[in-house]
Amino acid sequence: MGSVEAAQARILATAPHTKMKFRLQPRSFLDGVTVLLALASIIFAYVQKMDSRELKNRTEFLLGSVTTGYIAEFPESIPVITKIVQGTCAELSVMADLPGYGQYSDPDAFYSYMHSIVGLRHTTIGNNRDANRCIGKSDSRKRNLDEKPTVRLLLFSPEQREASLRQQLSRESLMKALSDPSDTSAQNKVATFLKTNRDLLHDRPEEFLKKLRVGDGYEEFISLHMATQHDVEKQFQKAGIEIKYARESSIMRMWIEDAEGAAFSFDHSSETEIAFQTRDTKLLENFRQIFEQHWGDAVSYEDYWNAKEKSN
Repeated sequence: MGSVEAAQARILATAPHTKMKFRLQPRSFLDGVTVLLALASIIFAYVQKMDSRELKNRTEFLLGSVTTGYIAEFPESIPVITKIVQGTCAELSVMADLPGYGQYSDPDAFYSYMHSIVGLRHTTIGNNRDANRCIGKSDSRKRNLDEKPTVRLLLFSPEQREASLRQQLSRESLMKALSDPSDTSAQNKVATFLKTNRDLLHDRPEEFLKKLRVGDGYEEFISLHMATQHDVEKQFQKAGIEIKYARESSIMRMWIEDAEGAAFSFDHSSETEIAFQTRDTKLLENFRQIFEQHWGDAVSYEDYWNAKEKSN
């Protein structure tokens, strides 16, 4: 049998190579300049931490005058993203790094987010219309009321996922956080994560935490993360949610609800992920085009795991 990498390469070779970049289509670039400049101003104001009254007033003016606005830093952004998901009538398109988005950083917010996505597959468009989720959404009128909403997840591949986790939670940063008495937030996250998944550990959570503090158990810690993410992914797949793996990782995340509203964020290795929401039609059209382009270029969940099984 060939290697996993060779099997994946055969699958990926069937689609043209496209890097995941945030790009604007030329025909809509000029129309979107005003909104994007306003968005850039908001981001700039946020980075500057509102140090001046003038800057604060400018940002508040922008937030009140455009259809694109700042939500919050991650993971405080998750509840707002969840509300956008819950407002879906007929179609939700998600581009994110992990299926368990926020599972480690804010378990409670994550479970609400996850159940909201899965819940869409347990309703019909008619149900959503009765719940007033379809008001003013022209695309929903073309769908049969007995149909279930379409939900698509474009995610990092397991290999990209692991690389990202190792970057965000390196052995050195984890040891430093766990040995710093003042960093109670990081320590509570690790402790909660271990207790929540104690059935997957070889040691008691308290004992495993001691091992992590001295640099042992790191590989098992990463494996635990990967296992929990795969479990979430399987729940999505069993619910009938379409899953594909992106050819390349991206700093952009997006949640598009019926092409009528979206949340989006940009994740940088040196900065906290910050999220925004929009109902601007030009921006939404560009997001939709970005998603469709990368969705068409991605590898399906079934093809990936079939290839992996054959290579073993």
